Amino acid sequence: MNRISFIATLFALVMCTCKKETNRVFDSTYQPDVTPSKLTSSTNLTNPYFLMPTGKKYIYEFQSADGLERVEKKRLPATKTIMGIVCIVVDVKEWLNGKIIEETHDWYAPDNDGNVWYFGEVVDNYNAFGNITNHAGSWEARCGWSTTRFNYARQCCCGKKIQGGILF
Repeated sequence: MNRISFIATLFALVMCTCKKETNRVFDSTYQPDVTPSKLTSSTNLTNPYFLMPTGKKYIYEFQSADGLERVEKKRLPATKTIMGIVCIVVDVKEWLNGKIIEETHDWYAPDNDGNVWYFGEVVDNYNAFGNITNHAGSWEARCGWSTTRFNYARQCCCGKKIQGGILF
């Protein structure tokens, strides 16, 4: 019971201290060094906040304004090499009111200090009949884009700037 109380209290504190950022400014000084030599054991996750053993499934359910949402995350035995770095593959499936709406394969790799880097995702978006409609939202770190931890920053080849998932 103590563990549940601790998690509930921690969740409440996080929710109370979070505030919406209204003034977004791209940090042009942020230039992370993402090189294979800094990610030498990229399939061995040791970060205590991102433990993802192969085959273990995590299930999250919650009620939103749109209805009952369910998210399942599972690390697959597959890997994907991006920018010379071997990444783990995490399958993420999302349902709304019992109907699948999205499935992604997300790619992550830890650096030698244990920080987890996000290298992109391939997305399947579904319609109400369960058919794939498009792949909007797919991206892969490449051609001068850089990623970091979960709050990734990247600058794409076409000149658009994105930091923390926000387009500038």
